[in-house]
Amino acid sequence: MAQIGVFLGKNYLVTVNQSDVKPLSALFQTCRDNAARRQDIMGRGPAYILYTILDRLVDDLFPMLDNLMQELEAIEDSHPNALGLPTTRLDIT
Repeated sequence: MAQIGVFLGKNYLVTVNQSDVKPLSALFQTCRDNAARRQDIMGRGPAYILYTILDRLVDDLFPMLDNLMQELEAIEDSHPNALGLPTTRLDIT
């Protein structure tokens, strides 16, 4: 997990990170390679750029969360009361 420092001002946005943050790198590469997309993102001001960065970072978390949920479900399936919580059984006939 990487950390990103952000400095936002009226006319600027500065991001600082010590390691590669793939969603951030991909966004910057898109802006370098595609003038229309660059204008769409950068032309709306620093707050919108920050919004776009945060949106990409959050989107990047979903696959990790999906994997975590699958692992938890597998644990629950193999050990129904692994967390030691009270259980209730309801038989419907």
